Parts: sequence; structure tokens; C-alpha cells
Amino acid sequence: MKGKKLLTMFGSIFLAIVLAAIALGGGCAAPTPAPTPAPTPAPTPIRLICATWEGPEANTSIVYKAWAKELAEKTDGRVEVEFAWSSVMGPAPEHYDLAATGVADMAMVGIGYTPGRFPMAEIWQMPLMGVPNVPGNIAFEELLQKGYFDNDFRDVKSLWVAVDGPGHYFMGKKPVLTFEDMKDKKIRASGKIHTETVKALGSAPVGMAAPEIYSALEKGVIDGAYTQYGFVNAFRTESVMNSVTEVGLSGMSFLYCMNKDKWNSLPPDIRAIIDDMDPEYSKICGESADVWKELGKKLLADAGAKINKLSPEDMNKVSSAMEPIWETWLAEGDAKGLERREMCKELDDILKGMGVVGALPDTII
Repeated sequence: MKGKKLLTMFGSIFLAIVLAAIALGGGCAAPTPAPTPAPTPAPTPIRLICATWEGPEANTSIVYKAWAKELAEKTDGRVEVEFAWSSVMGPAPEHYDLAATGVADMAMVGIGYTPGRFPMAEIWQMPLMGVPNVPGNIAFEELLQKGYFDNDFRDVKSLWVAVDGPGHYFMGKKPVLTFEDMKDKKIRASGKIHTETVKALGSAPVGMAAPEIYSALEKGVIDGAYTQYGFVNAFRTESVMNSVTEVGLSGMSFLYCMNKDKWNSLPPDIRAIIDDMDPEYSKICGESADVWKELGKKLLADAGAKINKLSPEDMNKVSSAMEPIWETWLAEGDAKGLERREMCKELDDILKGMGVVGALPDTII
């Protein structure tokens, strides 16, 4: 009987010790671990579809790809640009509308491909004389920043503008050595103003798409093409261009733009990054055009083509032949209430500030 009481007493003491241990140490069982939170998924990048009629290896395309890469880096991958190359979304003259209507988020626009549509920005299609690419791009971008093209590009968000030039006579079998040699030559020209330029030089302008030039020169359908050295590199026409006559007039001009709704939908910090990047890319386009100019020159030299320069007297004739084109263009602007004269004076001042003189006729500034 006494033994039973001792067992009962010891049992009670053991139970008390266990309960105390549970109270003080949290019991013998391991605590249940807290659930590991699921990782936060990375945000889906903003995707921009960019339309361009040129292929991915063109100098303009190389610059556009560099812009897209820098934008991705500066936004930590929050923006991705996908390119629709080689007119897959529409022919070159439709690219402004592709961006304006939102068919594409972005586009490269050839200003000269739609004559009359950009009455102020077409100044770079005009026969400016002897303007190198980098100063030309810087000057064109300054005009954009000063608001001269606001109405021209009102349907889109302008990113930056670019020029590629100057333009020369790239000849097939018949060289041009003097001003008189230009007379009656069949010369491919693109757009209204370049057509007027070629006509003022005494030649017969012929319209055709750029990829057709090689065959047309080979077959003698045209005698030459009014274009830039970079064209040779882009379309590999060195074997059918036996000579170049450097007249040094304006070449092509471009707008890089974005759909307005897409622009407004971007976060403010991304818009700020793009606005900060864009003006520099106008200059980069000029540098790229110079690289392609040298590549085109080398291709022609390696193929045995001769580069000809007109005499100072003949270059004065070229300059004089351009004056009526300028006078008509300025008078047309006056009739439409456009600030073309003011813009020309501004452009002349900008170019002279970079050491480029004689780009515009003295009679108009």
C-alpha cells in the first residue's frame, strides 16, 4: 500500500517537471517553421514594335539597334524593342502612318518619300551645298528641338531626326566631267525636290525604287543615280558604277518617331530616359553615315571606279542652278504662312557656328 503511494507521488512529481519544461522551453517538439514566401515574379517587359523598310544590316538599322540596346540597359530590361525589318509592315512611304495610327509603336520615316507632307522638315531634301554628315545631323536636330517641325510631325512623338548625304552623281558607263556633261543624262532621283534638283542640273530625272538601280545601270536604262556613298555599301552597286561626280548636294533625311498613345502609356521615368537619349542619336546617325560613306568609297575604289570633281567654275554653275529651287520653295512657304525664311537663317547660323559656310545661297539669307 505504501509502495503504491510512492509510485503515485513520483508520477505526480514527474508530470509536474514535464509540464514545467513545456512551459519554460516550449516543449520537446521542434517549432513549426514559417512558410517561405514565394518569389515576386519579374514584371513583363514593355514591348515596342518598330517598323523600318531597311534591312537589319543597314547603317540606319545599326543605329536603331544600338538605341534599343541602350534603352533596355537603362531601364533594367523593362523595355524591349522588336523590329519589323524590310517593309514587312508596309512600303517606305507608309511608315509615318504606321506609327501615327498605332499599327506600329515606332517607325523610321523617309521624309522625302512623301513629297509635300512635311513642308518644313523637307528643308534637308533641298539642295544644301557641301554639308558634312555630323554637322548636318546636329543642325537638323537643333531645328527639331527649336520646334520648327512641330506641326509637320504633330501626329507622332518625334524621337530624333537624321540626314545622310551629301548627294552626288553615281554614273554607269558615261562619266560626267563637266557641268555640260550632266545635260540629258538619265539620272535616278527619289522624291519631288531631288527630281527638281536633277532637272535643274540639266539631266532627265527617272523615278524607281532603290533595289532596281543595279539592274537599270547594268542594262543602260539609266545613266546614273543621284544618291550617297553609303548607298553603294547598302546595295552593293560598285560593279555597275564606274565613276562618281561629286556635286555635294543634300541627300536623304529621316524621322524616328513613336505612336503618341504608346508614348503616353509609358511610365514617366522611361519617357525621361528616352528624351535624354534621343538628341545624341542624331549625331550618332551622322557618325554612322560617315562610316558607311567610307565603306562605299572603298568598294568603288577597289572596283576601279573614278571619283571626279567639277571645276570651281562648274561648281558655281551648280550653285546658280539651285537658286531658283530655293526661291520657289521660299515663295511657296510665304504663301502658306510657313516660317521657312526664318528657319533658313537659323540653319545658316547653326552651320556657320560649326564652320560650314556656303550651304545656302547668299541670295536667300
